[in-house]
Amino acid sequence: MEFGLLFIAWKMLTGDMLKCVSMIAGVAFATLLMSQQTAIYKGLAYSTGSPVRDFTGDADLWVMDTAVATPDDFKPMRSATLDIVRGIDGVAWAAPLLRGGAAMRLPDGTQQRPSVVGIDDATLRGGPSVMLAGSLDDLRQDDGIIIDRGQAETFFKFVDDAGVRRPLDVGDRVVLNQSSAVVVGVCKLSEALSASPVVFTTVSRFRT
Repeated sequence: MEFGLLFIAWKMLTGDMLKCVSMIAGVAFATLLMSQQTAIYKGLAYSTGSPVRDFTGDADLWVMDTAVATPDDFKPMRSATLDIVRGIDGVAWAAPLLRGGAAMRLPDGTQQRPSVVGIDDATLRGGPSVMLAGSLDDLRQDDGIIIDRGQAETFFKFVDDAGVRRPLDVGDRVVLNQSSAVVVGVCKLSEALSASPVVFTTVSRFRT
């Protein structure tokens, strides 16, 4: 009986080959779309969290203003908050990390609007974990900044004195918020949703 029902079902399915092929193709395409949308969502979610992975280093927890909605949302906190966090039982250490917009002028006069990240002067916690040129310690040099290689290829290209268009590299000087700055390192950051390039400096230089 069961075999007979299966045989009838198979004949109904394959009786019109064109409809059968169309149905199978439709189901396969719908499955492809569902898989693609899942992959897109995963990629977007991963990109959204890139600042957390790139900036925190060995931090287990971020402390921020309750009104902050995304890692790109700039809302400063009171300086006393850092001391409050350090005084909580179970907290081994806490370091400041500041982020805000800035105006940058490249050597040929090209203007850019990067996002500047200020990390703790003493510990340099919160800096990029992957350095391609220079080191995180070089950030302690006068006017030192660190840029991302991929973003430099896209946002920080300029025409040098030899007439060659190239990205910023170690040793190049720029003007950041009306103050002179020199590239002392090049890092590698993960892909992010934000269209704004990132520049690293120290907290003390960030506040000037």
